[in-house]
Amino acid sequence: MREALILPVVSGGRRLGAMWVASLEEECRFSGEDQRVLTDLASVAGGVLELARERDRSRRETQRYSKVISVLAHEFRNPLGPLENAIDALQVINEGREPLGEYLAVAQRQICHLKRLMDELQDASRLDHNKLAIAPVDTALNGALDDALAFVEERRLERHHTLSVSAPPEGIANLLSNAGRYTPQG
Repeated sequence: MREALILPVVSGGRRLGAMWVASLEEECRFSGEDQRVLTDLASVAGGVLELARERDRSRRETQRYSKVISVLAHEFRNPLGPLENAIDALQVINEGREPLGEYLAVAQRQICHLKRLMDELQDASRLDHNKLAIAPVDTALNGALDDALAFVEERRLERHHTLSVSAPPEGIANLLSNAGRYTPQG
């Protein structure tokens, strides 16, 4: 070895390592331009190392976040099974009795909705790990309409409103709630 340069690999003011460059030929000496180019190369290497470090940190944080979401979704889903079973039992016991049957049906639909939300949280976690399978699900608009109507029923009765619905537009629960709130009695 005839000549060598040791250049610091720095990023953000932190030393990350060093780059060693050597010439094995006697007539080959490093010029000022060689040193400038190699210094720039060491700087680029520092930037690349810093980017790799940040990428790894970001991946760890994403994995940690996904794990928390997955655990939360699982833990929130656990109490829904017994609640759903209790509502099913109450529906059997109270079959045909109004309005309790309607309230139980609303509770059942809301539990199903919560279960779907928990599934979506778990899907978000699976998405980060490329383990997501998409399965389309039919949704009955009548059920959504029934939920919206049940949501505003008490206020409608209090205010002596008459309600007729022929088509379930999006956001109907909010519209009906606002209508009940701002429509004069009668």
